[in-house]
Amino acid sequence: MHEFIQDLARNECRIMLPGEESGDNDAVTEPARYRHFTRHCTLYLEDQTSFLDSIDNGGKLKADKLHTLMVLSKFSDMDPTNLAKRLPRMKRIRALDLSDCPIEKLPSEATELLHLRYLNLSFNHKLKELPDAISNLLNLQTLNLNGCKSLQKLPESIGKLIKLRHLEILWTTSLSYLPKGIASLTLLRTLNRFFGSSGGASRGIACSLGDLENLNNIAGCLTIDGLGGETEISEATRADLKNKENLLGLELWFSIVGSKANDQVLLDSLEAPPQLQSLGIFDYGGSSFPNWMMELNKLTQLKLHRCSECNVLPTLGKLPFLESLEITNMPNVKMVGVEFLGIGLNHEDAVNEGSSPDAVAFPRLRKLHFKKLDEWKGWTGINVNGGDKKIMPQLSSLSVVNCKKLGSLPDYIKKKENLKPVIEGCPLLPEN
Repeated sequence: MHEFIQDLARNECRIMLPGEESGDNDAVTEPARYRHFTRHCTLYLEDQTSFLDSIDNGGKLKADKLHTLMVLSKFSDMDPTNLAKRLPRMKRIRALDLSDCPIEKLPSEATELLHLRYLNLSFNHKLKELPDAISNLLNLQTLNLNGCKSLQKLPESIGKLIKLRHLEILWTTSLSYLPKGIASLTLLRTLNRFFGSSGGASRGIACSLGDLENLNNIAGCLTIDGLGGETEISEATRADLKNKENLLGLELWFSIVGSKANDQVLLDSLEAPPQLQSLGIFDYGGSSFPNWMMELNKLTQLKLHRCSECNVLPTLGKLPFLESLEITNMPNVKMVGVEFLGIGLNHEDAVNEGSSPDAVAFPRLRKLHFKKLDEWKGWTGINVNGGDKKIMPQLSSLSVVNCKKLGSLPDYIKKKENLKPVIEGCPLLPEN
């Protein structure tokens, strides 16, 4: 009896390697009579036929008993007809992982797996679309499409998946809009990518930025692409990002084509939630940054890339938990001074800035990276007693790359004995 229980537990979860597909194969050591116990299986495939040989027809898996199936294949093209022949028998399947198989088309038979809760199709580079009948999967909670670079659209019927909690669509480079039905998925906790414009689709089909309004359960990190141009300011306000209480990371990517005239007002309207820990702003066309950035008191990471019209860096020194700061490709910045630090030159200035004379600028900053600030000529410090201790006291990594006009580093950097700056492509600065 004890051996039977051990065999039962061992066969509940299986990893099947090449050569183990057939029930009468000499490599098989597990008793064939236990194959109907297997509920969760990871299946390694070497060729097209091994998928068919593994399931039913004398194979080591009983399709109608499986709850979890993860398929790992070595071949570069998977015939969907082979997959379709077995899917209808998997009536109890809860989790199906077909990531990186790859497949060009999800068989319609997959939309009949009514108990399915988890579907992973990530990194199927040839997958172009999903069938409309995917809306039949009313129990689906997770749909992972990360890395499906040929995926051009999601079905309009996706709004019927009312139990969906996780929709992952990063690195779907051919996807330019989300269907209107996304706005109905109010249980979503993961939506790692959204669009600031309709991507050329009609308004009746595509989500607008304002459709984020009721998706208040979104957590983790959200990337918004295609901001600016046709994005309406009213839509940015309606998106109500500041009340997304579970959102911890935000990346805002502005369009590199079209007008930049509204970028500044648009960014001001996209006020981030106060609990945000990570923020990235890319290809922004405004000349300055909004005040709400300086109020993100839990921010630990900030990236400002290719903000080509900005000529003054924002006052970031007051952010109490900022640990990593990257500033790149900002050709209009010429000076970095006390406004960057956020503390005054004397007591009166400090009071005017809303801080005490003993305030510390960048108290938690550990990593500071500047790259390609083409017109940057001056980086000034602050002349107060003990100023080197009050500015970036925990800085351990500094890199300045391709800032060709910068002539010197400020004293508060030079006095940090344990800091060894990485200087590259800066002819007026001594390199390492």
